[in-house]
Amino acid sequence: MSRAAPASELTSEQVDSLKQKLLALRTELAARHSAQLRASTDLRSDVEDEADAASRANHEADLVSLAESEHQRLREIERALTKLEFGTYGVDEDTGEPIGFPRLSALPWARHAAQVEERRRR
Repeated sequence: MSRAAPASELTSEQVDSLKQKLLALRTELAARHSAQLRASTDLRSDVEDEADAASRANHEADLVSLAESEHQRLREIERALTKLEFGTYGVDEDTGEPIGFPRLSALPWARHAAQVEERRRR
């Protein structure tokens, strides 16, 4: 079995699968991000009364917050795709240990192995 990077335990088939997953997620998130920003802009139409204005302002704030969250996820996905290009995907950024395929399947933009992430959270 071929390897994706010297310290990675991923096969080329696993890397291809994860890359396709990342690309699909990027497309989906980019579309949602754009839709959320458009919806936020659409809410800025004429307002009939103060209650409507307050309701729309709250809804707009929720949409902007969601868009910011999605934008952060997009940055993580872009980072993972860049790591794929440079052959460092599937390797913990702090320790250099391999990140297992099951973890990357669940969280394809993971920067750390599960054990390392657990220690970081403590």
